[in-house]
Amino acid sequence: MADKLPKYSEVDAEDIQRLTFEQLSAEHQKALDDIKKKIREEKEQKIQKHEEEAMKHYMLHLSVDGQGKVTKLEDVTFNSSQFEVKTDESKLPALDTEIANMVDSIVFAHLNNKLNFVSQNIQRCLTIILAE
Repeated sequence: MADKLPKYSEVDAEDIQRLTFEQLSAEHQKALDDIKKKIREEKEQKIQKHEEEAMKHYMLHLSVDGQGKVTKLEDVTFNSSQFEVKTDESKLPALDTEIANMVDSIVFAHLNNKLNFVSQNIQRCLTIILAE
């Protein structure tokens, strides 16, 4: 019976089942949804800031007279790539730390459940082997 158990070197990575979102508890799904919502909100704030900067840059090249007529002062050389939304990974705001902590707690809980499951299976196998 002991010979039927696979050796660690014989376990193929493709045989390992990966967790899907649907398998998560409602609590974990909500936590991940909250993370995605915070990420979207943070990105939206950055986009709005860049749009405001682009508008200010463009409007620097225009003037308005007393009658409300808008006149171009000079040709606008506008490179939209200078207003590209970039993430500076060297600066981790509190939100990123909070998200990382939430992900860590979810992963920890999942791994804990998996380890308990594996431990129970090992105990069952040992009980069977010792009974023979």
